[in-house]
Amino acid sequence: MKQYLFYKQYKINPTKIELNSKSGINSYFNVKKNLYQNLLMIPCKFFFKKKIFDIGCGSGESTLFFAKNGGLVTTLEANQNNKFFQNKLFNFFKIKKNIESQLFMPFQKYKNKKKFDFISAEGWLHTDNKKEQLLRNMSKILSENGIIVISFYDRYGSFFEMIKKTAMWKLLQIYNVNKIFSDESINLSKKLFALGFKKIPNRRKIETWISDSLLSPFLTWKYLWSTEEIIFYAKKLNLKYYSSTPSLYEPPYISWYKKITNEQKIIYKLRSNYTYRKFDFMFGKQLNLKYQEKKLNDLSNDIDKILISLSKYTLNINNEPPIIFFKKTKNKFKELGYSDPILDELEAFFEILKNEQRPKNFIRKYIDLSIISNTWGNLNHYLALTKSNQN
Repeated sequence: MKQYLFYKQYKINPTKIELNSKSGINSYFNVKKNLYQNLLMIPCKFFFKKKIFDIGCGSGESTLFFAKNGGLVTTLEANQNNKFFQNKLFNFFKIKKNIESQLFMPFQKYKNKKKFDFISAEGWLHTDNKKEQLLRNMSKILSENGIIVISFYDRYGSFFEMIKKTAMWKLLQIYNVNKIFSDESINLSKKLFALGFKKIPNRRKIETWISDSLLSPFLTWKYLWSTEEIIFYAKKLNLKYYSSTPSLYEPPYISWYKKITNEQKIIYKLRSNYTYRKFDFMFGKQLNLKYQEKKLNDLSNDIDKILISLSKYTLNINNEPPIIFFKKTKNKFKELGYSDPILDELEAFFEILKNEQRPKNFIRKYIDLSIISNTWGNLNHYLALTKSNQN
């Protein structure tokens, strides 16, 4: 299933903001400004009079941000139902003069060769089986020195989201809920996650998060991606790393501007940093693991196997919970210098997953894992790529 069909079928709007709420709009704009200007190092004035292609723009909130910063925006949205919401938003904020074209089709069917200075593909590219080909198609319509920004679910940053999806799946099985996407499943899930969700800064309602993430068919191993993989593929397309959040490249603390770092060294540093920092993404904090490449790779293999097992389990409501012996993985973390109560909680979680069949006990035991309940990892990653023929 395509993501836009999933959203259309279940009437999900993952980014809806209140039109009449000035505070809501300001909050949204501040988040976008922080993302682009502070984290991705793309100043808002960059968008002024630039040709912008907002792919997968939904009901148009991101388009509003680009247009209000002077961009000349072409929108593309696969879900025809969003046409009404886009027009309502654009008319309300009087930005129609900045909208060059509104297109309603999947990007896969887009054939125009018009060039753009900036392409936004946030929140959907990783959900397509042909994501590499789609990135290639974007590179073909990107102007020289233009920028593409994509967002995706990171493989390791998704770990605790997968833990939550697994807990939800088990609870639905205990309650014999066969209709996965239903009010009943959302209400049961809230019993597990409501307390933890209240503690994080979030513009979305918990019902939207459960629907868009935990109940989504795209939170699974098949669709998880990594900056390391994208950088490797982007090099073939003459796309270069510009920035990312979380950050994966920083220039040397002390450096001489005349000593030029070649592209190959930057790519090596990016991949090396990802090998080390992916466990930071997993836990959503800096772990300061020892840099022992062989042991890090061995630990990666363990986490990969766990994610694959959880992904297989949550493909079908009739599947048996996986049996995961986390103790060995916990010891591998300790060998690399990370010893934290959350590792004990993870070991306990997999025991509860295997053994607990009483619904109230399962809910209580999950909530009692207070660190896991309040750990979210670093799921959503942003990557900016630039196009340049200069070496």
